[in-house]
Amino acid sequence: MTDLEADLLIARVEIERLQAQLAEYDALAAEYGIDGKTMLTLAKSQIRTAQDNIKLREQLAASQRRAQDARNELCLKCGRYHEAHNGACDGCRWKE
Repeated sequence: MTDLEADLLIARVEIERLQAQLAEYDALAAEYGIDGKTMLTLAKSQIRTAQDNIKLREQLAASQRRAQDARNELCLKCGRYHEAHNGACDGCRWKE
């Protein structure tokens, strides 16, 4: 068997695998009463939604860090944080 024949055999096996996978996706789409193209569109929108959720989580984490940094800055200005273990910060509006 030559290299070209081996490559051809590998390509045919890959084509058969992809055709079987496509048939599986079409059958799954048919169960939901939609065509494969619509199913692909739905999958893409879910990916975009997941990406948007990741961005929102990153923005939330950044906002929380900024809020914590601002609180820490206020505690530094107050100066009583050195005595926090003695209750100096109890009742402070910046503690929470």
